[in-house]
Amino acid sequence: CADKLMCMCFSSRAILLNSGEVESAAKQKHRPEKARYVVDTVIRKGSKAASFLIKEYCELDPCSELCDKLKL
Repeated sequence: CADKLMCMCFSSRAILLNSGEVESAAKQKHRPEKARYVVDTVIRKGSKAASFLIKEYCELDPCSELCDKLKL
């Protein structure tokens, strides 16, 4: 989900990442590094942004362990 999540964060609906942040995430060589960069960047933007990211992630992957633990 890292690439989908990154795209969702940059979409007109969310705008959680700016174009420079998307470029920096894309430069990460491995998928886990991309995901970590995206999550860390969004978390630094505050609880509203982090909550939106979690909600969107659970829509992308509702069967994930994270969503199950969060009961979303």
